[in-house]
Amino acid sequence: MFSYRSLLKQAWKISWEHKYLWFFGLFSSILSAGGGYRLLTQNFSANYNGDFWAGLTGLLDLKFFYQNISQGLAGMFKYDLIFALDNILGLVLTAIIVIFFIWLAIACQGGLISHVQKIINHKKKSLPELSIKDGLAVGHKNFWALFGLNILFKVLVNFAFLIITIPFLFIALADSGLLGSAYIILFLIFIPVVIALNLIIKYAMAYNVIEHNSFVVAIENSWRLFRKNWLISVEMLIALFVIDFLAGVTILLFLSIFILPLFIVGVTLTIPWLSILMIIIAIIIFAIAGSILTTFENASWIGLFVRLEEKGGIAKLERIFQKKKTRK
Repeated sequence: MFSYRSLLKQAWKISWEHKYLWFFGLFSSILSAGGGYRLLTQNFSANYNGDFWAGLTGLLDLKFFYQNISQGLAGMFKYDLIFALDNILGLVLTAIIVIFFIWLAIACQGGLISHVQKIINHKKKSLPELSIKDGLAVGHKNFWALFGLNILFKVLVNFAFLIITIPFLFIALADSGLLGSAYIILFLIFIPVVIALNLIIKYAMAYNVIEHNSFVVAIENSWRLFRKNWLISVEMLIALFVIDFLAGVTILLFLSIFILPLFIVGVTLTIPWLSILMIIIAIIIFAIAGSILTTFENASWIGLFVRLEEKGGIAKLERIFQKKKTRK
């Protein structure tokens, strides 16, 4: 029988017994498509506050940016060759670091999907020896497809926001009194759009890594799976949201009770090492908790994906209505 509880228990068991997966979870959490429900408020609030339009304006200003860069470099080479070379070297090193972390995040994302699926299916056959190196190799092999899916998700979310925002802008210009109502309506429209896109991308990544589908085929199959099981997917999303919320509250309470008072003592009594130590401990706690939650969430989604592909499932709401019909 299909059960969310068994899937969540399985995901937690995998996350706790295979702690090396936390490495994948730590860097996978960098990617926005990793935590779908957190993206919901993050994307909307950022876009609503003008970040999207600022970014769009920035794209339009790229011509002037490159003109200024070229003029600045020409001036530096003209007056101070060493200074210019130092700046170029700094830019190159920064670019290399950024590219490395993008590769690492994508590779960890692919490795997490691959290893969780292998652990889930080990009941049918012996579990092969798994390592971080093997996971990174899988992620590297599927890098461009996974990278494209992450970019596609971000582009589609911003495009959806652009389409939805157009009427909102006309309302804002015509009558500012309707801004509150327009904001609520816009948010209610934006929620299902982002949820649907996020779930489709999640399934597409699974198809790409697990089933070795191409970029296009993975999207087609993910759309088919989501369309057939959209209610199950949304119910799983809600369950994970509740767990994530409770975990976040627990972490904040722990920090408020044990870390924050010592930090305040360090600041009040001017004890720099104590304040710095508390900040470091808080960062470590957030990093570990984030990596565990990301691992757990991905294990939950991969478990659901494997179950839906093999046996299918019936949503909780459908089962409730079926029981009511049989009673009547």
